[in-house]
Amino acid sequence: RLKEAININTSLSSLKTVIEAIGSGAGHVPYRSSKLTWLLKDCIGGNARVAVMAHVNPAESHHFETLSTLRFVSMVKTVKTRSSKNERLKGEDEMAEEAAAAAAIEAEAQRLLDKEHALSLRAPAPPRAPSPPPAPPIATADAETQMSPARATGGGLWEAKTALLELKKLADSGAIEPR
Repeated sequence: RLKEAININTSLSSLKTVIEAIGSGAGHVPYRSSKLTWLLKDCIGGNARVAVMAHVNPAESHHFETLSTLRFVSMVKTVKTRSSKNERLKGEDEMAEEAAAAAAIEAEAQRLLDKEHALSLRAPAPPRAPSPPPAPPIATADAETQMSPARATGGGLWEAKTALLELKKLADSGAIEPR
């Protein structure tokens, strides 16, 4: 905790130095002195409005911390930033590129719509032959455990594994004898 408090105080001290440099109009502002000031670079000295909120404690035991906080806030209040709307005028080349990209997207959308329309006009697929009715289940040695012919004849890898596990359980329990 002590190490964390030291790092926080170091960052706040660097923030104070940066704000003092901006407020005094100094040529060099030491944003790289801490990670906090580096991350807040655009917010503090850039094209942004800054709002500061301070939490003070009215207790007598926190008198020095409250004064320190109020001094910091009054110093921050001296910083003047100029915020303006970010606008960048586009050149004719950029506008032509955007128009070409939009036209390409519209052409692709139209091609996909035409393809979908052509597919919907196709004749419906011929009806499938009815599937045969399911075969009756095959009885095993255990009357409660039934296997369908598809499972018994390898209707799928998962089904085959399940059937083998069932047979192994029956063999282990003594309900059937292994060959």
